[in-house]
Amino acid sequence: MRAAVLIFLMLLSLNMPLSAWDAPRTDTQTTVGAENLCLKLIANAKEIEALLHSVKDTPSADTVAPVLEGKLQEMRILLAELETLPFDTETTQIITAQMMELTHIYQSYMPLIQELMQNNAYGSASLMEHLHKHIADNDYCEEEDADITMPYADIYSRMEAALSSAVYSLRKTTDVYTAKEAANILAEAYSHHQALLKELTTLQNVEPPSAENQSIPESLLQLKTEMQREYARLKELQFYGEPDLPTIIPAYLNLIP
Repeated sequence: MRAAVLIFLMLLSLNMPLSAWDAPRTDTQTTVGAENLCLKLIANAKEIEALLHSVKDTPSADTVAPVLEGKLQEMRILLAELETLPFDTETTQIITAQMMELTHIYQSYMPLIQELMQNNAYGSASLMEHLHKHIADNDYCEEEDADITMPYADIYSRMEAALSSAVYSLRKTTDVYTAKEAANILAEAYSHHQALLKELTTLQNVEPPSAENQSIPESLLQLKTEMQREYARLKELQFYGEPDLPTIIPAYLNLIP
């Protein structure tokens, strides 16, 4: 419902266990359902924008008020339905792209809401009440730049968490058993990192990054350097006989520019 809806959906995926990214893809019906819900949300937002543009005086404000209330209620219902869907990689990418369009619609009609409130909604107490609720529900006090920047920060943060887990497992590798454990952890983290790269690409396509988000964070590069050191160490030890480590470590390193 606000620009931060996109952020909420991305943070929702942050709570998914890493193994969820290796789960079978959601069936076609669920994927289509997610897209349909997003399209309904976008259509609803456009109708809300049209309603706000139609307010020119007290009678039109009083007429719009109950219709606006209904549209906002529909929006809440649609978002609630969206939250119940399983969030596999494909569904998340669909929702991310659609929600960015929804963000732009809200940002476009926010000045109109502010103008109506400055005019006391042309004396319509009912419309004024709904506008106040809409702003309170959707945190329009947030800065637009923060809404755009936070998704990038969130994705990079999850990349760092996955890479940090992988590097830590390599540091602990001192025998056959810990080498096998490290290989499993790296495979899971690698899969998660791949999914995050797809999410990042989707975000870049719909909302180009700001200057500060165009480069890989230094923390990721430092972790990459540490992984390279561990790779060199384990190579000298022949990876303790673990066959997957010689391939999974270079593959993971290649994911980080």
